[in-house]
Amino acid sequence: MNQRPEFLESLELVTDALEELAIDYFVTASLASASHGVARATDFDANAMRRARAASPPDSYPTATPEDIILFKLQWLAASGENSQRHRQDVLGVIRAQGDHLDVNYLEECAAVLGVDSLLREVLDS
Repeated sequence: MNQRPEFLESLELVTDALEELAIDYFVTASLASASHGVARATDFDANAMRRARAASPPDSYPTATPEDIILFKLQWLAASGENSQRHRQDVLGVIRAQGDHLDVNYLEECAAVLGVDSLLREVLDS
């Protein structure tokens, strides 16, 4: 029997609320591919979820940490054949804004596991 993944049930709650408020939206990226194919999550995704924290005030919603944003963007950059200047600029922007506050050890450990360590080194050195 093919069970519906829990995150798709959660997504339905969000989309129902958006529709009730007459807000235009569409689902893309991993969520869209999961709804048309096979749902997947990695050990890294689960770790990033646990590490999420509230953004700077006045925002109070949980966001990925700067390190996890960098790692997600590096994965997307690698998947694009390293041709996405937008992802590269996003990564550089987070690095510049965070400066010495970044947990470089965490970045290096995860980048090695995710196979984006050379990209990480490239952006850290630039």
